[in-house]
Amino acid sequence: MIPMLDSVRLVLRGWRNGWSLCKGFEGKGYAIEAARRVQLWAHEKGLQALMSFVHPENLPSQSSVAKRLGATLLSPTILRGEPRLRFRHILPS
Repeated sequence: MIPMLDSVRLVLRGWRNGWSLCKGFEGKGYAIEAARRVQLWAHEKGLQALMSFVHPENLPSQSSVAKRLGATLLSPTILRGEPRLRFRHILPS
């Protein structure tokens, strides 16, 4: 079982590809594996892209997860009163 704390949900009139891991499970590929499955699910539902919002200090999610998923960095934003980097994930065809 993948120790995920977050899920895909409707946010800001679009779909969000979110991941959070329980302490001690970072760096094992769980977030990438789960996010890729979510991308396939979203593609099956007819979606063309997902967004992820990463705290600027969360370097592993930026450099390892988002980039390995092929995400494109967009302009920063504020989400729920907190600064976030925005990534756009184009879904596999």
